[in-house]
Amino acid sequence: MNLEKIGSFIRQLRKEKNMSQNDLAEKLYLSRNAISRWENGHNLPDSHTFTLLAEVFDVSTDELLLGKRINKAEKENEVSALALTMVDYGHKQNKIIRLLIIVLVTLLLVFLSYYFINSYNSIKVYIISGESENFYTKDGILVVTNDNMYFRLGNLEFNDDIIVEEVTLFYKKGDEEVLIFSSDDYDILLKDYNGYEMYFNDNNMKNIMNNLYLRIKYNDTSEDIKINFKKDFINDSLIFRKRKKDGLEGISKEENRESNNNRMIIFSKNKMICQDESCALEVIDDNCTINFSFFEEEKLLNVFETNKNISKEWIYYMDEEMLEYRVYENEELVNMLYLNLRNHDSEEEDKLIHEFQKNYILKYLN
Repeated sequence: MNLEKIGSFIRQLRKEKNMSQNDLAEKLYLSRNAISRWENGHNLPDSHTFTLLAEVFDVSTDELLLGKRINKAEKENEVSALALTMVDYGHKQNKIIRLLIIVLVTLLLVFLSYYFINSYNSIKVYIISGESENFYTKDGILVVTNDNMYFRLGNLEFNDDIIVEEVTLFYKKGDEEVLIFSSDDYDILLKDYNGYEMYFNDNNMKNIMNNLYLRIKYNDTSEDIKINFKKDFINDSLIFRKRKKDGLEGISKEENRESNNNRMIIFSKNKMICQDESCALEVIDDNCTINFSFFEEEKLLNVFETNKNISKEWIYYMDEEMLEYRVYENEELVNMLYLNLRNHDSEEEDKLIHEFQKNYILKYLN
């Protein structure tokens, strides 16, 4: 299809009718600029306008598409040639469209591949913990990304009679101790940038994590804590997986009851200060004091909460899977219940076990 030939033919027909571009535009309810673009071979009228042009110029639409007048003798051959030209034109347009689609899909795949390579396995989160005879640390975190690395030791717990003089973070490389950080402040927060390796060597990170220690100088002596890392999150999944909520929030009453009926209450004594066969922890929270005591030999956990004139006491007998609940008012016992974790049916018992797990175990000992 020759656009210039068609445009020239339209100009010829217009002049034969002694019409200006404005005259033709008004007749077709179009702008003069549209007529000019046809005649200069820039584009073609739509099918409806083609039909109107044929009526205005007393020619057939075939003649307009061919860009010339045809007589009856050659009409059949010309129309066939026109049909073949239209087919070729359609094929050409289809090839262009297919090429554009291939180019767009290729660019999209390249972009997604680049994004995947740079994002997959690019974020790693580890929970930090450690314990020695007189110290333990909890709630620490290590975050490793492609660009940065963040290390937070977390809370360092110890007895009141201990005075910490200095803490040193180091890792062992054979018989050698490689210093990472040293300070008289045990609230350690380190930030490293990829390539700078001020604190951590990214290429040696696995070895560092396996051999990381915290040395604590206190009361004219020292003690080492082995730092442990527990994987919490790594973005190495090809699909998004919704993580379950921690604790009991979002669990239905039936699920909660089934959970209580089928397993023991799990807690970590690592959160407490332990000596011999007993462990203890004191928490002051919202104007109340909570004391935790665990006795290894008896397999017994005692939780005592004091809040103004009201006190609550929970005694968890692990072997019997029984929970004893007491309420005191002005040091006088006003209520006492025994809860069987494996066999209870009332909503009140469910609620109390839920309260014990959520407000004490999950909040402070998990």
